[in-house]
Amino acid sequence: MHFFTLIAFVPIFGQFAHAAAVPVAQISAMDIVTITTYKDAGRSGASQTWSLATQSQCIGLSGTEWNDVISSVSIPTGYRCRFWTSNNCDSTSTPDIYAPGTDQFPSNMNDKTTSFKCYKN
Repeated sequence: MHFFTLIAFVPIFGQFAHAAAVPVAQISAMDIVTITTYKDAGRSGASQTWSLATQSQCIGLSGTEWNDVISSVSIPTGYRCRFWTSNNCDSTSTPDIYAPGTDQFPSNMNDKTTSFKCYKN
């Protein structure tokens, strides 16, 4: 059995850090998903497209124009997302919203999203 590794170089303050071996299996586990949020129901009104790492990346919206304004979302096949009222992906949330998304957030979450996180099914 052969194992492949990818050598990653990370720039730090204009210099290159030491090369680090990263197993290919670990890189493929860092799946990126792209979703679109909408300010209005029916996936209409102003929209914003977000790309994030699944499983681990919490997108905090506090201090942005997208805090407490999301009413609907488009999610690609094979993924699900959850939306929270706090900025740290904890506290009150929607249930998992699966592809293709939803035309209207539940009333207790409509225009109340302050963070979100997505997962691969």
